[in-house]
Amino acid sequence: MVVIAIIGVLMGIIVPVAAKAKSSAQAVTSLSNLRQLSLGFTMYTDAERNFPSADRLPDAYRRARWSFGGVNTLPSGSTDPVASLPRPLNTYLDLEANTAALSEVYQSPADDGLYYLAIPEEPVWERLGLETDANIAETSFLALGTSYFANEWMWCQPGAAIGYHNEGGPGSAYTTRLGPRNVTADPWRFVIMGGAGQMEAGRYSDAELQTALAVEGFWYGPRLGHLAFLDGSVRSERMEQGADTGQYTFYVDPRKHKSPDAWRRAYGP
Repeated sequence: MVVIAIIGVLMGIIVPVAAKAKSSAQAVTSLSNLRQLSLGFTMYTDAERNFPSADRLPDAYRRARWSFGGVNTLPSGSTDPVASLPRPLNTYLDLEANTAALSEVYQSPADDGLYYLAIPEEPVWERLGLETDANIAETSFLALGTSYFANEWMWCQPGAAIGYHNEGGPGSAYTTRLGPRNVTADPWRFVIMGGAGQMEAGRYSDAELQTALAVEGFWYGPRLGHLAFLDGSVRSERMEQGADTGQYTFYVDPRKHKSPDAWRRAYGP
């Protein structure tokens, strides 16, 4: 009985420690992936002068933030008009533009899918622009080919009253012409990409997420986001609310966004 009791005590100590060690290892891998992606991003912008845009076809704005790079996860022969397009960042990471290889650089180890807190039963993939029968429990990587989203403000005219969700309509802000030369924000603060489940949800408060149609997935801890920046740095940041803080900004030119909730216009109504 004494031995069993000792074993029980040891298990109570070892299991939480092992779980914490696993979580820490996954976080390190995720940040390492973002570092590699940010290097590819830098090489792309040095060569192309513009940010890597999804494409210039109709509705490109719906998928810009996830199809800048990644894996084509569709079954062979599928012709989804979104996922089957070349992803521009890939060739700067020694990958084919439309690769089907499950490249780990685009996979966050703790990725367990995206969801809407406001509508827990509704799959998010179709709203993101992907025609798929993906199950709601599927990971972002398996459904979209990436666990990381780019900052959608990279394709918005600075200071636009209406974001790129209204591409082609009155007040449209969507553009594929912006590049690092247009960024007036500090490079170490300007977000270029981050964990798919944190890039949008991190700009809402907990209370707002109860009703907002915001893609969520804080895989590494409450309000904790993994972010890559224009200067090539990567780090984990506590994301409480908003798009422009002392630690990070999503705006190409923060001075042109006077309203504290201007970021809400970047995607969706």
